[in-house]
Amino acid sequence: MVMLSSAILTGLMMNGPNPDDMIFPALVLIVSTFYFLRNIRRTEQSINQFFDAAGSNDFSVTFVETEQNPSLRKLHRQMNLINRKIRELRLSSEAREKYYHAILQQSTTGLVVLNQEEEIEMINEAAARFAGISPASTDTRLMKIRNPLFFDQLRHLDPGNHYTYRDQSSEPEKTFLFKAIEIKVAEKQRKLISIENIRRELDHKELESYQSLIRILTHEIMNSVAPLTSVSHTLQKLFFRENRPIDPGQMDSALITALIKGLTTIDEQAKGLVNFVNNYRRLTKLPSPVMETIDVMEWLERLRILFSEQLDQAGIHLQVSVDPKIKHIVADRNLLSQVMMNLVNNARDALLEIPSGRELRLSISRYDTANISMKVSNNGPAISPENLEKIFIPFFTTKENGSGIGLYISRQIIHLHNGMLSVSSRPEETAFGIELKS
Repeated sequence: MVMLSSAILTGLMMNGPNPDDMIFPALVLIVSTFYFLRNIRRTEQSINQFFDAAGSNDFSVTFVETEQNPSLRKLHRQMNLINRKIRELRLSSEAREKYYHAILQQSTTGLVVLNQEEEIEMINEAAARFAGISPASTDTRLMKIRNPLFFDQLRHLDPGNHYTYRDQSSEPEKTFLFKAIEIKVAEKQRKLISIENIRRELDHKELESYQSLIRILTHEIMNSVAPLTSVSHTLQKLFFRENRPIDPGQMDSALITALIKGLTTIDEQAKGLVNFVNNYRRLTKLPSPVMETIDVMEWLERLRILFSEQLDQAGIHLQVSVDPKIKHIVADRNLLSQVMMNLVNNARDALLEIPSGRELRLSISRYDTANISMKVSNNGPAISPENLEKIFIPFFTTKENGSGIGLYISRQIIHLHNGMLSVSSRPEETAFGIELKS
């Protein structure tokens, strides 16, 4: 078009100002200009139509690819190609979304997503059932209305934390474990919460604990009663001849000595049995914690004074480390001190099994934004995997004179503080960890 116009103008300039010679070239120039402007206009319309459709997310628009104008035909072909690619990507994305949605809905773990305004953006069927609402409902506000306590626990759970929630309104009672993590979607923070029904697992663990407790109780009671039966049977034989009691006149000093020894043995065994029963009673009479704000450094200094003499005598080096940002903890001072004394005493007994280089470490650090961690560790012998599973069971002990209730009571005390007491053991390090709310 540009070349044709240039040629016409050149011809006009060469032929001079003859009006007859100028009519045809002028008409050609006018027609050429009209078609040129028309093509520009159609191109502009096509581009505007393309972007208008894209702005409204409508990629079903197609453009005619049989245009006579090659430039416009090529443009339409490219725009149709772009629309097809976008439609394919959208269909693929929708298919993946449906696929993942189906997986989430079929999951036995409840899943809930809360946005920054603490509103539910997504909830799967398992979470809906756990909350006692209809899985078929599409109203994300239903949980907040029907089960506000359940919703509040989800709302207040901080990312990185977990919480055990007991739903006493259901029959039978259900127990759920909530875990939260933070995710980022489209530059916005979301909180993803998983919900697991752990009632069956808890019942199973509880049954195993009861069975283990019964075995240990039976073992301890039989150990105490068997000598009593043996001694009484021996004394009975001493005082009976041919199934008849002996005459008092036949008693001599040897017989009296044997009687005294037998009665002493019976008395000692009876006291041991009474002590065992008293220890059992202690398990069910733990006082409720009286919470107070404790100065960490002052509390640790008092513990150091309590431990120092026995640790020095055993040749144990005590190392204490505290996060300087942690100034105070909220707990029952006496009960928490009892737990620390139990853990330190156990560590001391373990360290006595190695000849030298005995080290005991006590540390307090920040576990996360909402919890602090206390750790009592030693470089003594590792605890076997079999014993590690039983270490918190009442009356289980590997010590010759141990009662087997110290660790159980310690765990109960930490539980009363809404915390956790755990243990790990490997060669050269056995560690007991305490997690408490800060």
